Amino acid sequence: MNQELKKTLTNYSLNITILILLTFSGFMIYSIFSNNSPKGNSKTDITDTSKKSFPQVSSKSITVEVLNGTGEKKIAASVREYLIYNEFDVVKADNYKTSSIEKTTIIDRVGDLKKASKVAYVLGVNEKLVSTQLMPELYTDVTVIIGRDFNSLKPFISNK
Repeated sequence: MNQELKKTLTNYSLNITILILLTFSGFMIYSIFSNNSPKGNSKTDITDTSKKSFPQVSSKSITVEVLNGTGEKKIAASVREYLIYNEFDVVKADNYKTSSIEKTTIIDRVGDLKKASKVAYVLGVNEKLVSTQLMPELYTDVTVIIGRDFNSLKPFISNK
């Protein structure tokens, strides 16, 4: 009888262990499939373009050249830092050939206006100031020529 009692207790304990493991496994599977989107305190992308009508483009895939057309010092460097912070690939930051540019302009260099529009949105440049001038030899997708209106751009508004 003692042997049978041991066998019964062993069977019960093994069955309980299996039941606990199955419950745990079921909970894990449910958690994996039901938690596809982040909730709560998720990081909001500063380049959220959900209110814009153009399709989503990843910032990381956009190469940008930033040129200072104002004559002011370190303007291109400030815009460069802001774009890098927003995960753009800034390949050049330099002075433009003149320092008399009034309005900041965004130039599409590869025939993809979505990329230029995304840069314009992130900087706070009006869509009307986005144009296309194909120059694939520059090895950059977008050129930003900063004008004397730079104080109205997001990098300079957010620093105040």
